[in-house]
Amino acid sequence: MPLPATRAARFLLLSPAFVLLAACKGHETASAGRVENPQTWAPEKLTSVRGVPATDIESLIQRKLDGPKLDRIDDSQWGHTKRLYKLYGNNPLWLTSDGLRKTRTKALTDAILGANADGMRLDDYPIGALASAIAALKQTENPTAEQLAT
Repeated sequence: MPLPATRAARFLLLSPAFVLLAACKGHETASAGRVENPQTWAPEKLTSVRGVPATDIESLIQRKLDGPKLDRIDDSQWGHTKRLYKLYGNNPLWLTSDGLRKTRTKALTDAILGANADGMRLDDYPIGALASAIAALKQTENPTAEQLAT
């Protein structure tokens, strides 16, 4: 059964927590080949993302975090996600001023696609919704705040 858009969006909000828990080693950054340490990483404070004011994206993220959690997410995971975004001031954790943060997006997709190797069920994750959200951002020249907050 396909997930409603709001449930998929809330899942994508939880994704940073999943990646931070799943990422055990550093990743190459897109700029200058530096190693990104997930334990010391912090998002840059953005003023806009591809022309969309960061404050618009941040307010949508906050609205989603204030909403109900996904059925498949327990209270502890949802609380962790809320604390993570609060720690970073509801900053868009997946974005740079140019769009998607490539290393974080790749880490997320790799972790989810490799979930079955870790004994997790792929059907527990809305892979189609995630792929659609990422593809929409890659293919859209002028994304909306809603697309960027998802």
